[in-house]
Amino acid sequence: MTDSPTPTPATTVEQVSESELLSAFLPLSKTASSYVEVGPGDDCAVVAVPQGRVVITTDTQVVDQDFRTRWPNGYETTGADTAHKCAAQNLADIASMGAVPTSMVVSMTLPGDTPVQWVQDFATGLAEAFDRLGAPIVPGGR
Repeated sequence: MTDSPTPTPATTVEQVSESELLSAFLPLSKTASSYVEVGPGDDCAVVAVPQGRVVITTDTQVVDQDFRTRWPNGYETTGADTAHKCAAQNLADIASMGAVPTSMVVSMTLPGDTPVQWVQDFATGLAEAFDRLGAPIVPGGR
């Protein structure tokens, strides 16, 4: 990890290290789960499979394909707005398989000029959605 200062609202993703971005993201989920044996690390975690099978979905949200950060009418989509859409879409995929969520994997690809505050708002929105279900966030990488 670098010794750079705490990100300010104007800081962008390209100005911070992966570790710094993850440290802003990971503490937001308040849910603990007996299924998560080893919490988020460097791009992986260990999640128990109590019934011997698992349903995995990664329905990535791509900027300007699945969501917009800014619309032609000037409306700006917040990180929390995008997180709720992402949660609903991925949870619907899990439900369609008759499965129950036990943990959530997160992977993000962002333009370098994305504000760190947008990512923090996204993380807060995901934590709100998944904490209601008792499913902690188990991030991958950036």
